Amino acid sequence: MRRNLATIATLAAGCWLLGTAARACTAPVFRYALERWTSDAYGLVVFHRGEFSRADRSLVACLSTNTDGFGLEVEMIDVAGPVPDRALASWEQVRTRPLPCAALVFPSALAATTPVLWRDTIAEETIGRLLRDVYSPLARKICSCLVGGDTAVWLLFRTGRKTDDERAESLLVDTLNELETALKLPHELDPNDAAYDMAVAATIPLHIRFTVLGVAPDSPGRPFLLNTLAPLRGQDPGAAPTSPLVVPVFARCRALAALTGEELTAETIAEIARFLAGPCACKVKDLHPGMDLFIPFPWEDILYGDVTVEQALARVAAVMARFEPGGPAAAGKRDGRTLPRCAILLGCLAALAVLASVILARWSRKRRAGRTC
Repeated sequence: MRRNLATIATLAAGCWLLGTAARACTAPVFRYALERWTSDAYGLVVFHRGEFSRADRSLVACLSTNTDGFGLEVEMIDVAGPVPDRALASWEQVRTRPLPCAALVFPSALAATTPVLWRDTIAEETIGRLLRDVYSPLARKICSCLVGGDTAVWLLFRTGRKTDDERAESLLVDTLNELETALKLPHELDPNDAAYDMAVAATIPLHIRFTVLGVAPDSPGRPFLLNTLAPLRGQDPGAAPTSPLVVPVFARCRALAALTGEELTAETIAEIARFLAGPCACKVKDLHPGMDLFIPFPWEDILYGDVTVEQALARVAAVMARFEPGGPAAAGKRDGRTLPRCAILLGCLAALAVLASVILARWSRKRRAGRTC
């Protein structure tokens, strides 16, 4: 984590110096990254044996509904044959689970230390739980703020200890409020410099604005988000923070750092804010500061197409509705249980009708025979 902070400090200083020397580079880091940085690709490795059913394919497709502008590479592997070397680590993590099953794998740059983010059997319940974690209210709020023009969204993971949490929140909010007033965008520093070209995303305001979102210990989606941040935190997935944890998120849900303990200072917060508001973003992405969170969102459609944030969130809601109580998935399950019972009942009634008709026919013949005698 300290090495990451040192990289950010170096980048911040270098970007400002380069921006002063070359006035043409007036794109602030956060805006250039939103418009032009593509997300690092996560991998979804699906293991199955033999034919993969249409119903299971439909469940997998739910994870790729909003991935335009977000990297998600899906690979299907039939374990009836040899498992490729590249997927052996993922297979070892899921091989004891019923098939079909899947592993959500971190981008290649992070996979060496933390290979698997999520793993489970492919079923309505498991995919539904995963989607609720991925598209938690917190995740949707982050996307809305960033595509609305925020410089960064600062996540404050609370511990539940009131004094520690309030101290961290006060430091963060007070520092960011001062920075919002003090910081200037690159083209604002020199009145002779041309303003940044906003033609790419003209509807998104260009300004310095920071949002702080508190994440309580019981917030929906928090465990999954902390697991996603494991490579950045330098800890194993599932490790809960022992002190307030602050994570600045910018661009297309890219987490820049994980600040906790003695790293959480006003100076560090200011360094990160200056870096995000500084110029020369075109030189930064290759150095890979931070990591992309797994929150598939149609960034390209919003920035370059005619999709609104509301429409994008409606897509998410439509996918998740499938797994809500009373939704299509639940209805399908009820139908799956009800139809066989109905069939059995109808079969019994049909058998009784046949039996009754046979008995009635025999009784009628006997009665006619008695009359003849």
